[in-house]
Amino acid sequence: RQKDVKLLTLYNDHALDHLLYVVKDQLPFCCYVPKEIEVLLEYDKENNTQYGETLKVYLYNFLDSNKTYIFLNIHRNTLLHRLNKIEQIANINLNDADLLLRLLLAFKIMDQ
Repeated sequence: RQKDVKLLTLYNDHALDHLLYVVKDQLPFCCYVPKEIEVLLEYDKENNTQYGETLKVYLYNFLDSNKTYIFLNIHRNTLLHRLNKIEQIANINLNDADLLLRLLLAFKIMDQ
């Protein structure tokens, strides 16, 4: 007979997820989604592109282009082209750490 196993989890292991959930629950979309993401999502909708998803996957892969193009199942040059277009369309600098953090957090909130 198997013994009942109790799993202990620490709040610290889930604090970020909880914080993001609270933010999403308490604030309207426009308060936590930067205009850069809104611009990309609107562009995607109007032009049948995937720049928003590409940026999200790139951020979720910690700016690792190899992991990103493999995950998206696209050619490396296609990814580089998309990243350049993302910078142009949303008027962003993908070397701005503060901006990247805001974008990453926004995508994580949206995925809650």
